[in-house]
Amino acid sequence: SEVESVRELDQLFDLLGPAREGVLMLVGTQPLDRSQLPKRLLDLAPRQKWRELPRLDFAAIRAWAEFHAQDLGVPEEGTGRSHRLEELTVALWNKSEGHPLYLRYLVRQLAGQGSFVTARDITNLPEIPHREIERYYDRLWEALPGDSKQVLLLLALCDFPWPRTALAECLDPNRHNLLIDNAISRITHLTEEEPVGLRLSHNSIQVFIRSRREYQDYGGRVRALALAWI
Repeated sequence: SEVESVRELDQLFDLLGPAREGVLMLVGTQPLDRSQLPKRLLDLAPRQKWRELPRLDFAAIRAWAEFHAQDLGVPEEGTGRSHRLEELTVALWNKSEGHPLYLRYLVRQLAGQGSFVTARDITNLPEIPHREIERYYDRLWEALPGDSKQVLLLLALCDFPWPRTALAECLDPNRHNLLIDNAISRITHLTEEEPVGLRLSHNSIQVFIRSRREYQDYGGRVRALALAWI
């Protein structure tokens, strides 16, 4: 549970801090409510002293685009490679403004669209309102069909990976909904695919989903059903 997780972090920071003289301890986290942070961490490093990591600059995004050249459909060699990379970098920079997590989602969405990605494809992807990832999640959530929301709710509820076939069987055991596979594919850019199945790729999306009223209702129904099976 979330309470147990915070308690475990408190115990960890009781062991780690305060750092000894000459030792520097770096801790990275996304913005979270105080209730989700270990009290010991806030005692050692008050929130007003935290530093926000800078976003990626243009050169870093250019390197990112080059690393993901194959995913973006950029040829491995040839006279047009440099021009394509530069064109895509400009589009990625304008769309993401250097937000690394959103940039990661962008590349994953683009990789799933086909073998050839254009600057226009990037421009047409959803914006981040006010460049806040939570607002991106909010807009994405509102645009998702109900089946895709159910997939995300199930992934957020269970702390283990789900094979694609198991997700489909769980959400549509009689296979009446022929679009269930498409519903799963619409949210795969938010997931990591491990050998045993899909899990949410970043804790921020799990935190967002668990804050939704739909999650509370869904979680309650699933737990009631699980107890009925026992």
